[in-house]
Parts: sequence; C-alpha cells; structure tokens
Amino acid sequence: MHRQPVRIAGAQPALFARSLMLRAALAAAAGLGGCGDDDNTLDASAAKVVRQCSSHVFSRQPFGQEVAVNRYDLRFRIPAGAQGFSIVAYTPGASTTLASLVDPAGFPHDLVTDEDLLRYHPAGLATAFGFPVEADQILIPPAPSQAFLLQSGEWELRADTGGRKVCVSIAVTETRGTRLELNVIAVGLEGMDAAALATNPDWNEALEVAAAIWARADVDIALDTIRYTDIDRTVAGRFAIISDWNDFADLVSTSEAPSSAAEDALRVNVFVNRGFAGSVGQYGLLGISMGAPGAIGVHGTEASGLVFGIADYLGVDSIPSPSDGEFTGAELIGFTLAHELGHFLGLLHTTERSGESDGLDDTPGCPGISALGPRGLTTCGDADNLMFPVVLPDSAGEISPMQRESVAPNPLLRPETLTP
Repeated sequence: MHRQPVRIAGAQPALFARSLMLRAALAAAAGLGGCGDDDNTLDASAAKVVRQCSSHVFSRQPFGQEVAVNRYDLRFRIPAGAQGFSIVAYTPGASTTLASLVDPAGFPHDLVTDEDLLRYHPAGLATAFGFPVEADQILIPPAPSQAFLLQSGEWELRADTGGRKVCVSIAVTETRGTRLELNVIAVGLEGMDAAALATNPDWNEALEVAAAIWARADVDIALDTIRYTDIDRTVAGRFAIISDWNDFADLVSTSEAPSSAAEDALRVNVFVNRGFAGSVGQYGLLGISMGAPGAIGVHGTEASGLVFGIADYLGVDSIPSPSDGEFTGAELIGFTLAHELGHFLGLLHTTERSGESDGLDDTPGCPGISALGPRGLTTCGDADNLMFPVVLPDSAGEISPMQRESVAPNPLLRPETLTP
C-alpha cells in the first residue's frame, strides 16, 4: 500500500470483535478452524505446505494491565539443503503473535523485542500501530542481513494468542524459483464477471505492466496460468465497495485453496472490486497487501491476499499526479499491483512516512520525507524504487539486488516444476 494507514480495528473493539467472529466462521468453512491437535515435531519438506495445531500452553503471558494470553509452543524440522522457509501462525477468532524462535543450535530469537526482527512480521509492525493481527507470518531469512537464521534441523516456535490453540503452517524452498502464480477473484464489479475481467484489454495491460517490472528482477508473474473466479454472490454486495478497514480482512478471509497441494496453496490471491469509500477512500488508496509478508501458502486468513479497487482507473487514458506528470489507468494499476506483490513477498517500503528505512544497504532512504510536498518527493533518492511509498509518474520501478535477494527464499517463487 502506498501510505500504510493505521487500521482502526484496535480503536474500535466492538467492530474488531464482530470482524473476528465472522473471520472465525469463514476460517472454519475453509477448513482452517478444524485442525487437530498434535504436539509431535512437524516435519517440513519441499513443495508442500505442512500444517499442525498445538494446544500445549507453555505459559500465560501478561498483555496490558488486565489481560493475559496463552503462549503455545510447537516444534518443527527443516530439511538439509533448504534455501528458505515461511512460518504462518493463525488462530481462528483471536489475535496471534509470533513471539520467539529457538534455532537448531539452541540460540533464541525474540521476535517481539529484537528490533532487527520485529519489522519482518506483521504482528511486530502492528505493535507500533496498536492493532492486533489474526495471522502472523515471517520468512526465514527475512533479509540478506539475517541469512545466518537459515539452518536445518529442529526449531522451536512460541506463539501468543487469546485462543485455545494455535495453528502453524510451514512451507520450504528447496530450489529457488522465479515463477509467481496468481488467483484473481472478481468482487461485485459492475457489468463484469471474472470471465469478462480475464479478457478485458485494459486489465491485461495493467497485468503486463506489473509483469514487466518484476521481469527485470528475474521474477515471472505467470500471466498464462492466472485462475479467475467470482466471489460468492451472497457476499459480493458487501465487498464491492469497501468503506470499513475491517472489510479488507473479512474479504481476504473468504479465500480458499482448491486443495492442500502446493500447486494450489502456493498462489497469491488478488481480489478486485469496484473501489473504496468513506474513511478508507480518503487515503486515495488503490490497492493493499494484507501482510508484509502475506500468509504464504495459507488461505482463509486475514493475511491471505491483496485487494484492489479498479473502477475509477480501468480504461482511463490520463490520470494527473500531484507531483507533476500523469499515468494511464493501466500504468497506475499495474505499478501498484507490482508494489503490493512486493509487500506480499516480504518487502517493506524503502522509506516509511516516519522516515524509517527498510534496513537494506542498497536502497537509499529519504529521512525528511514527511516534510516534503508532492513535488518534493521526486527529490528522494529512492523515488525510482518500486517500494517507494508513493506512486510517481515515470518511476523506474527499480528492484535492488538486496530486495531481490530478500524475496528469493519465499516459497511463493516457485520453480517450473513442484516436486515433493
């Protein structure tokens, strides 16, 4: 997203509770809510998304002055030769935080207090904004500077949640791949279902813009194998125009993989609706990734996809920019899609509005960004980077070598053939 807003869920507990209950129901329907308990070590392997739930409470942890959460522990084993792996922790109907990892050498890594790690999982970032997340996930290693984390052998994970169990999914990258597969879900588009969207020339031009940006970093957005579907018509009306921040989470929670096979699970869900209004619309938002990284290989959670509102942009020849210059609708949609896919794969903004950088040595920052007007943004050293927080006309959409290395371990970047 090009100006990460603070979701209002934490400030409106009644709304958030309602949203959590709906997502719990959706998760149960998607098969996420019925995982059995198993406290044995979970064996991860390539080309599979393995999953296990634990009800083993390691301890009760204080959370604020009056609330305590359960801390669960779970063990998993990473095979020799792994090039990376992802962890997704999820509790239907309750907030979840990845608290710590103990690596095979016995060294603990605190994911809540370690400033080098907390930025790389949504609950760590959420702590700064004061809102909870229902699914928390991290990619190992999350950045080149954290390459030492990649170890084979038995790991121990601890996760905090208010629920009675926590479910964890692990996906492993054995061979680094370059192919990124998408599911595109049409959500109440006016006069256009999924089949019509698939053949719409302006939408396909936007996809080609996104694909061309990532192709320069040797990532193939597989346009030839996109799966198009329509969302269930019983909920299409609710989500066709989103005006409540909770609706983003509820919408992506409707996602469901056709099967648990990696071929179906290791895909990115892209929900396409008409647009955004109300408190959401005031941000000038075009698209949002529901995690950085997203829920890798896991569907049916609040972090299981991207959402785009395209009605005001699709087929438009000229969209002026406050920073001078203009876009076509396809250029704006395509660039934003490429940016949000970067978030879903694990990339952060090169510079946040606070001036904080992404921590990568080869992406210049812009410490004074909050004081710059629209025209001043073009003077930032990272203005040409894909992950700059604002879309600028004529941006090169650059992806630095360290950004490319950061996403390389992600299991969503698949080899041509998935071989279990």
